Amino acid sequence: MKSFITTCILFVISCCLHAETEQINLAVGDKAPEISVLDPSNKTITLSALKGKIVLVNFWSSGCSPCRLKHPQLIKIYNSYKAYGFDIMSVSLDTKKDQWLTALRYDRMPWPNQGVDLQGWNSKLVTAYGLAGTLSSFLIDEEGTILKINQTEIELEQTLHYLIFDQPRFYPAVANEKIYFNVISKYSIIDANGYVVLKGRATEVAIGSLASGEYTLKYEEKTEKFLKVKPESPAVTFYPTRTEDFITLSRDADYYIYNQRGKLEFKGNGTTIDVRKLPLGVYYLSVEGNIHSFFKK
Repeated sequence: MKSFITTCILFVISCCLHAETEQINLAVGDKAPEISVLDPSNKTITLSALKGKIVLVNFWSSGCSPCRLKHPQLIKIYNSYKAYGFDIMSVSLDTKKDQWLTALRYDRMPWPNQGVDLQGWNSKLVTAYGLAGTLSSFLIDEEGTILKINQTEIELEQTLHYLIFDQPRFYPAVANEKIYFNVISKYSIIDANGYVVLKGRATEVAIGSLASGEYTLKYEEKTEKFLKVKPESPAVTFYPTRTEDFITLSRDADYYIYNQRGKLEFKGNGTTIDVRKLPLGVYYLSVEGNIHSFFKK
């Protein structure tokens, strides 16, 4: 009996250990390998379909108790941040579909991206992600780059709060009078010859005195580019300022939609902007360097 208990303990440990850093082939900064698995209705779901969101890829199995003990806290985190572009993709290493489905029903995870390939530890994903245990997770940014590996739930929530609310951002990428920061930021603006033409610490910077052209913006620990343009005449107007479906521009133009945290939601060109997929709230519309606000109902 003692031998049997010892064997069981060793099995659980071997299946559910955190993957040590040196055992993981992937590292922070790497592109996350594609994931293609089947959901409960046998529909293919992929990681690439979630591009544009911050995604936690969470590997687990129905027989891994430590994995499943994490689910209630992950549910709380998901519900807190899903409205801000956060999602979870749960990938099971189960080999029996009925056991996986039973665990899904019991754990009641609300995110829609639940998948399995029923290959267990023979899955190509085990090799692709360098898994050493089912208790493994990868936080991936909007462009598919790995940000964090195997964070605790507390660490995950801290990271998400920073990325969504506290991370410094600037807008717009094309400007004629001002650029803005979502939080007070220390900045310097460098011209094409490498000279610092403006510097300071603020939430908005007047750039009307700068010549047209591309500039380098250094703020906090980031380096990005923006284009200073001359105002067009006549200026583009738009309507309505409160909408639940479309915004109409007075003429064909490039446009950028930013949220209140300075994150670019999407961009395009034309006279009609479809905003139906945006969550409720205030947004900034940048057209030819001019910033306007509108409310998505």
